[in-house]
Amino acid sequence: MYDEEDSFGISLNNDFEFFRNLLEKYNPEANFKFLKKAFAICAFYHKNDYRKSGKKYYTHPLWVAIILIKEFQIYDEIYLAAAFLHDTIEDTANKRDRLVKEAISEKMGNDYLGVIVDALTKISHERLIIENEGFRNQLIQRYTNEKVDELLKNKQIQKCFTHRKLFQTFVKDQNIIVIKLADRLHNMRTLHYKELGDEYKYRDRMREYAEETLEFYVRFANRLGFSSIAGELQNLSFYFSSNKEVYSQIRELIESKEKFILDRIGIFEKDIREAFADSEFKGISTTIFHRKEYEIYSLTNQFQNPDALPDFVHCIVSIPVSDYKDLRKATSKIIQQFGHSNISNYQEGKQILGEFEFNTIQIKLKKNSGDSLDVTIMSTNDSDILDNITEVPIKEKRLKKKVSGISDEHLELWSDWMEYVILEKGEKAIKDIWNSLDKNLFDDKIVCFSIDKQEIQLPQGATVLDFAFAISKDIGLSFSKARISEQVFDFDYKLYGNETIQILTSKIQQPIPEWQYFISDYRALGYFYNYLKSKNLLNNDFANELLTQNHIQHISAENKLSMNLEKGFFAKLMIKGNDRKHLLNDITNAIGDSEIRKSTIQRSDLSSEFEGIFEVNFRNLVTFNKVVLKLLDVRNVKSTELIDIWSKNIS
Repeated sequence: MYDEEDSFGISLNNDFEFFRNLLEKYNPEANFKFLKKAFAICAFYHKNDYRKSGKKYYTHPLWVAIILIKEFQIYDEIYLAAAFLHDTIEDTANKRDRLVKEAISEKMGNDYLGVIVDALTKISHERLIIENEGFRNQLIQRYTNEKVDELLKNKQIQKCFTHRKLFQTFVKDQNIIVIKLADRLHNMRTLHYKELGDEYKYRDRMREYAEETLEFYVRFANRLGFSSIAGELQNLSFYFSSNKEVYSQIRELIESKEKFILDRIGIFEKDIREAFADSEFKGISTTIFHRKEYEIYSLTNQFQNPDALPDFVHCIVSIPVSDYKDLRKATSKIIQQFGHSNISNYQEGKQILGEFEFNTIQIKLKKNSGDSLDVTIMSTNDSDILDNITEVPIKEKRLKKKVSGISDEHLELWSDWMEYVILEKGEKAIKDIWNSLDKNLFDDKIVCFSIDKQEIQLPQGATVLDFAFAISKDIGLSFSKARISEQVFDFDYKLYGNETIQILTSKIQQPIPEWQYFISDYRALGYFYNYLKSKNLLNNDFANELLTQNHIQHISAENKLSMNLEKGFFAKLMIKGNDRKHLLNDITNAIGDSEIRKSTIQRSDLSSEFEGIFEVNFRNLVTFNKVVLKLLDVRNVKSTELIDIWSKNIS
């Protein structure tokens, strides 16, 4: 575990000088007078605050700034100053010397600094009222003032809106999330101090904090290219969120497997060196890495079968060549050394690790003793990637993905949609919001064209309905059909790119709630949500649940099933679980003879999660009940939820 055994907290001057000396190595022209002022304000407003470690609180913002420099390569004084001040608004909210966004901007002579610090500040009850007047007005239309106040005081609602604010700000400035990552990294490294003296008091809070890190911050770290940081956050979070017995088992497994490989790796290294002894290839290196605790836990289906993970430990051979032909020639040297009969699983081509893509050749080496080792042969030119995946800190490699220009109007509409899913799902909305950000900001896009040659960029998996809303709000809301290459398609048709599309509209056409399952583009989400709000068609299930303390579902299954459905009916099922090979096939087999009319599948590369919506034609209630039981027996399926049902005579 990480210990705060540094000398920080004794002398403010010495602490700032340490920071100054570090930054000067990377940005000697930085405005140190500006930074020293921010540091002084930080120390003043935290002068009576202490960490659980016993350290003065200002040492935490100091460490966040240092982490930004050393591990995230952030050298701009505006963000480093924001790191110093990131907790001042929140921690002074109930103090006499209260600090607000405007005061920070005024004291520091920089308007944007106040905006950044404000974006990093958690949403409280008071701030939720002040900053989200539209949200409060929306609640007042549905609830009494007393119940609205109860909702605004709810910690889950406040946390969701804190994330919403970060999402919204991130679209304009990714470095704000990077500050939040540095803050979370230092807090996770020192979270074990909460165990000292009063473990039981903080156990639930620590677990919640760790789970939030897994669900929220690990994903963004990966998306921004900080895979080493993501790995550390993931493993620290797993330690605090998991059963300690399971964690210990995994640690023992890692150590035993690693020792097994290390005891024998010398044999393979010797043969590899001999393979290149008389060749033109010099400077060859080998590196071993193994999967970390949380990844092993996930890939082995919650540690039920750890031996099912074949590439638990892996060897990388780095060869100083740039041409792919040379990479093949070098691999042939290894094959000749070990013998063709001792080589298996030969694969070559593009490989992906996190956000990085590069050329590799993969083989499995075997010895007569029965020992084997999975090997990846790659170019030394990709050493920055090699460093990253073998857990050497990132040096100067950072994934930079430009956020496409999103207008203030569209950003506000997109943010309104975030409010909608928060009210509908509570904390579960965070996953939906992240998925939306991934699709619209990070993932590769497809390009389609209107009949007047307008080029439209859309997320992967977008539908013709997304395309219609991307052209304009009015065309989207009046969508009837889409014509592509003389064929006419309905709203759920998935686009693949490079299509020319004509949207057919109708003045009498009305949007239907089902559209929400077939849109992903931020413009479509914003416009469609706005329409639902104008027609008072929004669902506030999570808000209702908080107020009534009952688990009110979007669809009341008992009421729905009280309909006369003996002649058959249609049901929409949401199936969630941990993705694995053949999972979709097993789900389809479980549904069996019942006809699947439509299906929408979501998979997350980063979290190995599976979510599918299946519209199924059932013969009767008996068949329905049997299918649900079969689905719950499918390995890795966690839940099967009925989200809609209707009889065939109204379909």
